[in-house]
Amino acid sequence: MKLGMSSYSLVKYLQSGRMSLLEIIDWAAAEGHAQIEFAPIGFTFTDNPGLVTAAAGRVRDAGLEVSCYSIGANFMADDEAAREAEIRRVLGEIDIAAALGSRFMRHDIVSWSADPAETSAANFDRLLPRLAESCRRTARYAAERGVGILVENHGQIMNGSERMVRLARMVDDENFGLLTDMGNLWCVDDDPLVGVRRMLPWTKHLHCKDFYRRPISAVAPAPTGWFTSNGGYWLRGAVFGSGDLDVATILRQVRSAGYDGCCSLEFEGLEEPETAVRDSIAGIARLWEAAAV
Repeated sequence: MKLGMSSYSLVKYLQSGRMSLLEIIDWAAAEGHAQIEFAPIGFTFTDNPGLVTAAAGRVRDAGLEVSCYSIGANFMADDEAAREAEIRRVLGEIDIAAALGSRFMRHDIVSWSADPAETSAANFDRLLPRLAESCRRTARYAAERGVGILVENHGQIMNGSERMVRLARMVDDENFGLLTDMGNLWCVDDDPLVGVRRMLPWTKHLHCKDFYRRPISAVAPAPTGWFTSNGGYWLRGAVFGSGDLDVATILRQVRSAGYDGCCSLEFEGLEEPETAVRDSIAGIARLWEAAAV
């Protein structure tokens, strides 16, 4: 297993100007990470070939690997022309992933929407054939460029392990897989112990994320940092291993299944990011080693 982080883990530094993307690459290498995932928040590669070249060179010089380039996308449009335009935009992003030397590109396929009509099972059933065909197109294009395509359990519509497995089965392309985020399952009240195990046969990249989870109530547990799951549970990002997910059991499941891909930390808590990322990476490594026993 190759351990590293998503650039999103230090997004506060990117947005404040405390660190540039190139400085984050250097920091990750100095911390002993094996790989880095790029999530373009606080920077952009689109229409910025200079940064693509600089980042690819800095990663190479630092002895890292680009594990994944993760972008947003939305193939939900009923209008065929609008959907085609979005697919073509994503194909352009695949070219960027190839220029970065990234092993995978993760793209969303739906909006974040929490609208009950859009997130309903009936609407998902309606959208699924369209979403699967769009993924087959991106997967085929990416295969010609040496990049694998991933979809993550992310947001509200395209989340939950059963929906993810249905998508993977319908796409049915060897260049397509799942990016499994253990924490995101709680956003739709799916049991991570069940959901991660269900998605493992299609999992090609893993996000390690931990949350604090508190009972349903009308008032947030504290003034800042909390959001609610579909069912009303309060969630807040945590240093990995300090939250309420049973991350030790999840990693044991992943290791027992023979997973040998990349694992990217996604930290989104309130703690100081530099220290939180360092402690989280150490926690993942410790629990992964213990899972071998």
